[in-house]
Amino acid sequence: VTLRDLAEYRIAGKPYSISEYNEPAPNDFQAETVPILATFAALQDWDMIYLFDYGDYGAGAANDKINGYFGVGSNPAKMAFVPAAAMIFRAGDFPAAKGLQIAPISDSLRLAGGTARTAWAATDSKTPPLFQDRLALSPRGAASSSAPQVSGADSIRLLKTPSGGQ
Repeated sequence: VTLRDLAEYRIAGKPYSISEYNEPAPNDFQAETVPILATFAALQDWDMIYLFDYGDYGAGAANDKINGYFGVGSNPAKMAFVPAAAMIFRAGDFPAAKGLQIAPISDSLRLAGGTARTAWAATDSKTPPLFQDRLALSPRGAASSSAPQVSGADSIRLLKTPSGGQ
């Protein structure tokens, strides 16, 4: 849900960055933080992603243990995936989605104090297809096709593997 919420707030034609994203230790799923964020950001064609909180470093820093719930720099479950995440996100090893869906923000929605969620609910799709298209809002009030087209992936397919191996 968090990644969907982040994707729905992108403004068409503007750089988009995500800062201070993380899943804390000792969460059983903390190791997926880095590769999932990098893959989703690449698919959505985001410009920057930042993790929270790298942690203490340098002379005198205790780097032989995880330094806090959100510490990334001393957490092997997260740091092991940073090189792969860099290849996915920065080197373009995972292509951006070809499709683009834009939700208009009308004047009436702005005056009513609407949110990105209400803007998306007013579109034909109601729930944007996160793994098929890039998402953006248009503050001009009308769906716009001025955002650059990319030559990327048509869509991605999610596979669920039963737990317990095989």
